[in-house]
Amino acid sequence: MDRKFDLLGLFQTLYRWRTYIIGLCIAAGLGSIVITLLMPNYYQAATTFLAASPDQSKPEILFGGGTIESEYYGNKNDIDRLLTLAESKELVQFLVDSFNLYEHYDIKPDAARAEFKVERQFAKHYEVLKTKRDAIELRFEDTNPELAAKLVNSARDYIDLLGQRLIRNTQEKALEAYRYNLARNSERLRELSDSLMLYRQRYGIFSINAQLEALTTQLSETKNKLARSRARLEILESAPGIEPDTVAYVRAEVAGLDRALEDLKDELTTFNNGLTLVETLDNEYKQTQRNITYDQERMKRWTATKTTRTPAVLLIEEARVPEVKSRPRRSIIVVVSVAVAFLLAVIGVLLFELSRDLNWKEVVHGK
Repeated sequence: MDRKFDLLGLFQTLYRWRTYIIGLCIAAGLGSIVITLLMPNYYQAATTFLAASPDQSKPEILFGGGTIESEYYGNKNDIDRLLTLAESKELVQFLVDSFNLYEHYDIKPDAARAEFKVERQFAKHYEVLKTKRDAIELRFEDTNPELAAKLVNSARDYIDLLGQRLIRNTQEKALEAYRYNLARNSERLRELSDSLMLYRQRYGIFSINAQLEALTTQLSETKNKLARSRARLEILESAPGIEPDTVAYVRAEVAGLDRALEDLKDELTTFNNGLTLVETLDNEYKQTQRNITYDQERMKRWTATKTTRTPAVLLIEEARVPEVKSRPRRSIIVVVSVAVAFLLAVIGVLLFELSRDLNWKEVVHGK
């Protein structure tokens, strides 16, 4: 190839082909204008909200008495949870059914893969974003601006409901745990009550402290009385002139006290044999009662907390009906189309001019 194209030659070549280049650009511009005029206008609505902390649903926060510090705004995990809900299939199905998107997108519900098609069409216009300030933004665009605003607001509200449902599920699990503990402790309390009644009757223990004090006092008093009576009997038996009836009376008194002392010792021995067992059962019985009272109080608080509405999202900005279309950008499309047509025309002209100087026989046959 002998001919070389310099910059001046390039302009000369393009100038010779100016009519075709200009015509192609005009055709591309007119075509793009017609196409963009046929394209429908889309309007985008957006709503912004923050994740609320689930700490607000805990009884310690609502009723006090806890040691944890309350957080009003959610952390990274709470934000991720809302992002997951915002992209969940349940939310999409709710929006499809609520706004009759099958009819809106002209998809027959009974057609093959109808659910897949409507969800795919919806996904093209629905967007979930996490802003740099950790807020969540929902966007939806549609040819109907009112529908776009209503749908994105409904999506946010349904995300809030889904988040609240997760919180209530957690609360229900806590209630189930307390119900289980309450049932188990109640059953244990009945077992302890039966055992206490049985061993109290067997060992005669009904009031540990009072009985122990009474038995100790009676034993001490009986010993003292027995000692005095024996001393008196010894004196009477050694003293001359004492009537036999008096001696017999004192002797009988000593025998009675001696028998009473033995009975008290037996009773105290029986009492001591069952003291540890009954005391252990009694302490466990009282502790189980305290556990039941604690669980009942906690259940009341969790039940009251469950009936209290705790938001999962904190609204920053509600979606309003958009007044300015989001797309298509007709002027940009026309300009880009003309620019592409001009570029392709220039490349085509240069290739055509270069190809005219080629000896195709030499190219084909390699000569």
